[in-house]
Amino acid sequence: MDPYTKETLPGAGGYSPAPAPQSAKKRPRRSFPAWFRTAGRGRYLVAASIVGLSALTVPVLVHTLTGPRPTVLTATRDLPAGHIITAGDLGTATGTGSAASVIPAGRAASLTGHQIRVEVPSGAVLAPGDLGPYPPAGMTLVPVAVKAGQYPPNLQSGYLVAIFPANAPSSGTAQTAAHAAATGRVVQIQAQPDSPAGTAVVLLVTSTAQAPVIAQAPGVVLVTLDAAGDTP
Repeated sequence: MDPYTKETLPGAGGYSPAPAPQSAKKRPRRSFPAWFRTAGRGRYLVAASIVGLSALTVPVLVHTLTGPRPTVLTATRDLPAGHIITAGDLGTATGTGSAASVIPAGRAASLTGHQIRVEVPSGAVLAPGDLGPYPPAGMTLVPVAVKAGQYPPNLQSGYLVAIFPANAPSSGTAQTAAHAAATGRVVQIQAQPDSPAGTAVVLLVTSTAQAPVIAQAPGVVLVTLDAAGDTP
């Protein structure tokens, strides 16, 4: 396009350039907050959407938080591994776990007489995996009689112990072996009221291969071990 026209200036010859065409002004883009403040229909639609979503989600959330939860079984006392469940061992509480990790309270009567294969502390929720035969494969229960001084006074069920054979005393003092014959875990401690003070029968679970050595020893001495198998 020729930028000059044939229009002449008054009193002068020649041509004068035509003014450059002006481009259309672009309208500035408005941010969402500015649009929301000025667009009445837009505000109505956004508000209606929020109200609609709230009407759908709030009842679901309230039902989730306040809806009924199942009643499940708990232990009313410390239940050692190998324990046979009795009616007084079980209580109830409001459950929070999945159906696969809890036992409904309605099954309490059917669990009487079943064995627990792991230790369940008092107040803990009973799980299906806690039930089962005890001891596990490759392990054997061995009862040992011990006197005062042959076991720690604070010995409790669940403790890991080293089992040292002790020969029958010939001169008033028992001779203890220098090395442990086996290790085991305490299942139960039963005091013997008709025996000298401090005498008890300790039920141990130990390796089936080591059980004969413990059973044939005239006596044993029990020493508490830590989780790593060392003397604390």
